[in-house]
Amino acid sequence: MAVVQAFSETTRVRAALNLFGVLALGGLLAGYLDQPTPALQSYLYAWILFLVLTLGLLGLTLLAHVLKAQWTRPLLRIFEAGGGAPSLALMLVLFVPILLQLPRLYIWADPEVVKQDHILHLKQLYLNVPFFLGRLTFFFAVWMLLAALLRRSSLRQDRTGDPAERDYRTNLASGGLAAFCVLVTFAVTDWVMSLEPHWFSSVYGIWFLTQMAVTGLAFATAVLLLQANKRPYAEEVTPKLLKDLGTLMFAFSMFWAYITLSQYLIIYSANLPEFVPYYLHRSQHGWQALMWVVAALQFLLPFFVLLSPAAKRNARIVLGMVLVILAARVVDTFWIVMPALRHEGFELRWTDPVAVAAVAALWFSVFLGQLRKGALVPSYLPSKGADSHASH
Repeated sequence: MAVVQAFSETTRVRAALNLFGVLALGGLLAGYLDQPTPALQSYLYAWILFLVLTLGLLGLTLLAHVLKAQWTRPLLRIFEAGGGAPSLALMLVLFVPILLQLPRLYIWADPEVVKQDHILHLKQLYLNVPFFLGRLTFFFAVWMLLAALLRRSSLRQDRTGDPAERDYRTNLASGGLAAFCVLVTFAVTDWVMSLEPHWFSSVYGIWFLTQMAVTGLAFATAVLLLQANKRPYAEEVTPKLLKDLGTLMFAFSMFWAYITLSQYLIIYSANLPEFVPYYLHRSQHGWQALMWVVAALQFLLPFFVLLSPAAKRNARIVLGMVLVILAARVVDTFWIVMPALRHEGFELRWTDPVAVAAVAALWFSVFLGQLRKGALVPSYLPSKGADSHASH
C-alpha cells in the first residue's frame, strides 16, 4: 500500500477550521454581551495559551538554526509554521479585543483604581497604556521580522542549495535568540504578571521561557508522530530520533520543575506579605486541585516514563507523553492566569472552552496553511543516516 503525503487535505480542513473559529467567536461574543468580564477573562486565557505555543515554536526555530542538529530536521518546518510571521500576526490581531477592554482585565489601566492605590501610582511610569502599546508593537515587530527573515532564507536554501544561507541564519538566530529571551521576559511581565501588579518574581521570564520550550517541543513532536506513517515523515521517524525527542522532553520537563519549585521555595522561605498572596490564593478555594494535576502530568508521569531508554524509543509512548504534557500546559496556564482574575475561587465557565476553541481553530488554520508552503522536511539538514525505522 502506498504511503500518502502528510497534510494532503489541508484546504478542506482549513475551510472547516475557519468556519468553526468564526462560529466560536460568535458564541463568545454572545457570552460577552450577557456577561462582559467573564467572557473577556476566558478570551485572555485562550490568547495567552496560544501565545505561549507560538512563541515557543519561534524560540525553537531560532534554536534549531543555531544548533543545526539532526533531530531538528523533521521538526523545523513545524517550528517555522507555528512560530512564523503569519501566526504572530494572527496573535497580534487577536489581541485587539483585549486592548479595547484593557481596564476590565488589568487594574493598572483603570485611572480610578490607580488614584486610590499608592503602589500602582508609583508604577505608572512603566505600567501606563501608551507605553504598554509601544512595547507591544515593538515586541511583535522584532519577532515577526526574525521569523520572516529565517523562513525566507530557509525556503531559499531549499531551492538554491546555497550553503551561505545556513551561515546567514546561524548568525541571525544567534543574536535573535538572545533578543528573543529578553523580549519574552518583558512581554510576559506586561501581559501575565501585571494582572497582579502588586506582585513580582525575578524568575518569571525564565519560568515562561521554559513553559514555551516545553509547549513548543511537545506540540511539534505530537504533530510529527501523528503523521509518522505518511511521507516524508515515514522516512524520518527512527528510534534514534524518538530517543532524542524523548530525552529533550525529559530535560525540559525537569528544568520546568526545577524553576517552578525554586520560585515557590524562595517565596515560601522569605514569607514576605507582598509575595506570599500569589501562592496562598492558588493553593486554596479549589485552585489547589489544578496545582496537583499539573505536578502529576507535567513532572511525575514524564519523569518515571521518559526515564526509561526503551520507552523513549517507542513512538506510541512518546506520543502519549507529549499529549499528556500538552494537557498539563492547558491546565497550568489556567492555574497561572485565572486566579488573578477570578478572586472568589476556582470557577470553570462555558466561555472558557469556547474561547480556547475559537483561538485554536483560527491558529491551526494559519499553521496548516504555512506548513504546506514549502517542503515538509528541509533538504539541507543532516539526514537520519542508516537508522532503522521505529515501530508504531
